[in-house]
Amino acid sequence: MECHITAEVHCHWSDHPPVYRLYVDSDLLTERTFIWPGYQNCIEEGIICNLSEGIHVLKIENCTGNGSFRLKNIRVEGNEIIQHPNYDDTEGQRWTFIVGNKPAPLPYQPVGLDFRVTQNLNK
Repeated sequence: MECHITAEVHCHWSDHPPVYRLYVDSDLLTERTFIWPGYQNCIEEGIICNLSEGIHVLKIENCTGNGSFRLKNIRVEGNEIIQHPNYDDTEGQRWTFIVGNKPAPLPYQPVGLDFRVTQNLNK
């Protein structure tokens, strides 16, 4: 299914412009030199790709080692993607998202969650 992904690429650098790569799963989508000045630390990437239904990962990789990159405000088909701390990194370089109408199975099993409504017997 054709998927429209937008993501803000945030970068902090000085001296030499760094190079980054964007991947969905293991597929390289783009390799780009971040030529914009260090004070303009954000650009928006617009990505169109064909993805099957299920869980996918959007990842940014720093190719040169100078500077630092982070992905923010990721949207797939206009829906904001919320990172889940159990399987995404805390540095904002890897985001997991689901494509399709059916809910996909979670890659983890929640433990200790109980959402049952109980009657208050102290009344």
